[in-house]
Amino acid sequence: MQPGKPLNQLNGKNVAALAHVLQSPQPFLASLHGLANDRSSWVFDKQELKKLVSIFAYKQFISACVLGKTLLFVGISAEDRAAGGHLDVLRIRQGIETGSHFWITNRKDSAACEFAEAAGVQIVHYDAPDDHSALAEILDDLCAAAPMTSAPAPVVPVLRTQLPKTVRKSPSQLEALSAEEIRQELNARAVEILSPGTQDAYETYSMFCEENDEAIHRAWYLSTAKGKNTLFGYTLHEVLGHGAFGTVYRAVHPSFGEVAIKIAHKEVRHSPGRLESFRRGVAAMAILEERQVEGMVPFLERAEIPAYVAMDVVNGPTLREATKSNWFRDWGAILQVSASLASIIRAAHQTPESVLHRDIRPSNVMLSSWDREDWKVVVLDFDLSWHRDAIERSILEKNSITGYLAPEQVEDTGVSTRNAAVDVFGIGMTLFFVCGRTSPMFAQQRHTDWSDKVRAAVHSVPPGRWASIPRRVHRLIENATKDAQGQRWDLAQFYQELKRLLAAERSPGSVRSAELLAEEVVARGPFHDRYHWDEDRLEALISLASGVTVALKASEVKQAIELTIRWNRTGAADPRKISKYLTKRTDAALARLQSGGWNGHIARCTTSEVEVLATLSTARAGSLIERASRSVGEAAKEMELE
Repeated sequence: MQPGKPLNQLNGKNVAALAHVLQSPQPFLASLHGLANDRSSWVFDKQELKKLVSIFAYKQFISACVLGKTLLFVGISAEDRAAGGHLDVLRIRQGIETGSHFWITNRKDSAACEFAEAAGVQIVHYDAPDDHSALAEILDDLCAAAPMTSAPAPVVPVLRTQLPKTVRKSPSQLEALSAEEIRQELNARAVEILSPGTQDAYETYSMFCEENDEAIHRAWYLSTAKGKNTLFGYTLHEVLGHGAFGTVYRAVHPSFGEVAIKIAHKEVRHSPGRLESFRRGVAAMAILEERQVEGMVPFLERAEIPAYVAMDVVNGPTLREATKSNWFRDWGAILQVSASLASIIRAAHQTPESVLHRDIRPSNVMLSSWDREDWKVVVLDFDLSWHRDAIERSILEKNSITGYLAPEQVEDTGVSTRNAAVDVFGIGMTLFFVCGRTSPMFAQQRHTDWSDKVRAAVHSVPPGRWASIPRRVHRLIENATKDAQGQRWDLAQFYQELKRLLAAERSPGSVRSAELLAEEVVARGPFHDRYHWDEDRLEALISLASGVTVALKASEVKQAIELTIRWNRTGAADPRKISKYLTKRTDAALARLQSGGWNGHIARCTTSEVEVLATLSTARAGSLIERASRSVGEAAKEMELE
């Protein structure tokens, strides 16, 4: 949880109407059997439960939780119809893969084990002979858990070309062969050595490389010159680009057609850390291809000698090139490309191997077409990636240290770089670039003018259909690029906010979130450049020199915007003069609000203080938002009694 943050508290009977809360970055608590202080929300008997689970919107809400979240069953029987019964319906009856879920229990009976196996729930056992203190220890251990150093991942060549049977040739025999023959012989031997995937296999392979250093040197030599441009049947035609770890060529294969081949620089093989980074990137691409993660450049094959990866060619600009060419100068396009990027990276994080990219920047993101109206995001370059079973040994070149790298990747900040927050930082800085078309400097988030730079970037984008987007994207970038890793938003929060803003920009009238609507009312009115948004209270605040304060608070549970306009006498005005027009002006302020669709009343009216309260339901706010916004400004003007 997030101490101090607002908590949307739902019950089973109102989750249907509040399903949009799932898309909000704010946490929620759904008490599906009801709230103790709300008798109408109680669900206690079988008849009430049957009625509840028959509601289509309720089933959709539960399905979204099961499929999009990790469930942890504690203190309940997971096979209960009201709990794990949802897994039973989705996985067992409908055959839907529901992901990983867990059940912490002291039960070891056959019924519990059979349910867990059928529903795909992993049981975490603890013994409770006298009490359940062991449960507290498990939860403490979960909170204190830290990433473990894993064993190296195998880097076995994966080639479609038929390799020769391994006949152990001496170094001199290998050196007498052609470069292409050397490659085939060396990679065949590499497959044999590396297949076990153990530390001993790595050590054996290292000795093999030392013994055959000259042959490997010859195998590594390639160019685009005729006669020297053949690699396992591929013909290299032109260089597409250079990076810190390798060179990318456009190549053609008689069976596979046109491809891109990234070959590690020759000097990389003498740098264990850089070679391991290259290998880890190739392995990450293979994992994502196997897991069918969309938006990653498709992996074809890889080899060790020379270290290379073959992949599909992406015919389109990089995100950097497209941004510099003014592809993204409206909020719809900016939010779409950013949400697509966040979705792809999130899918990589959610694989069983938990693949992290760790080098997200505009030049590592491509668009699959040169058509501005028909493109898809494709993520490249996994040289700094990490995944389970990979060695944590990233090598950063001096010329690769940019403002897109999280501070913990460059400096020892005492936190792990194997954390999804590293990618959140990169995506946040990429969003900053797409808005302002200027790359961030390293550690620019520490500068005193960072907030001003972000504000200038987001306000350089022409206004869209949803007026509060610049302010919200400003906060989104700042929350993603916090210097302290633990203070950054997680990727799910970041992605959900992008999706909500994109939906609001595309269809303003369909917004039902009280939080979005409350800020939008202010952003469209005369106070659009003077309000402060309190993220903890979900409230917009305006303080005027006349002593008038305006507060618009979002209430997701009540499905309403709550407005308070208050005037306090500053002391300069004569109370006797104020009393002459106090009632008239206060009534006029209330009338202004009512004309804008607000349901209000005067809560207090004295010569020292006036308070007007009003509410607007989220169901009506979408169609009344211009009127509602204008009326707030008019009412505040009426209450400037001094």
